[in-house]
Order: sequence, then C-alpha cells, then structure tokens
Amino acid sequence: VAGRPVAARSSARLRTVNLGQIRGSVGRQHDFDADFHPIESNTEQRWMRVATAREEGRGLPPVQLIRVGDTCFVQDGHHRVSVFRACAETTIAAHVTVLVMN
Repeated sequence: VAGRPVAARSSARLRTVNLGQIRGSVGRQHDFDADFHPIESNTEQRWMRVATAREEGRGLPPVQLIRVGDTCFVQDGHHRVSVFRACAETTIAAHVTVLVMN
C-alpha cells in the first residue's frame, strides 16, 4: 500500500480482530518477522513483561491497527500481538482505523 493515495479514512473504532488478519507492521518490520516473532534480542525484556501481564490477567490496552481491505497492519502494540500469537490466542482487542486506497 506504500505510495498509493488514500481515498478515505475512518476514525479508529474499538473492535475484536482475528489475529490472522494482522499481516504487517507500520514502522517495526525490522523488529518482528512476518509471524510477529521478535527478531532483535533487545525486545526480549519488553516481550516478557507483556507476557507476564497477560498471564497474570492484568489488563492490556487495545493495540492500534490500520486496516486496508481485509488486512491489518500494527501501528502500536507489536509486542502484544506477538505475545497473543505465541499464546495461541485467536483474537485481540484493537482500535482500528480503516483506509480505502485509490
């Protein structure tokens, strides 16, 4: 979608999103692989803090996603997406902004 003009943009709305729809990143593609496994060792401590918070049932804030068609891209919450996938969750709470591209 890079370089394509945006025809319309909706405000972010809180939704439950299937983790399978999340296929990319906005700005962190060098920190996580295509399956959202951390690439860099410097993300390990943050990943463990998020995993511990999830395991202890502490509320984690919704992630922020950009949706284009049926595909979502993580804008904020890469570690949360990574942890939820690793824990075999199927959905995640997200504020979703929808873009319609020309």
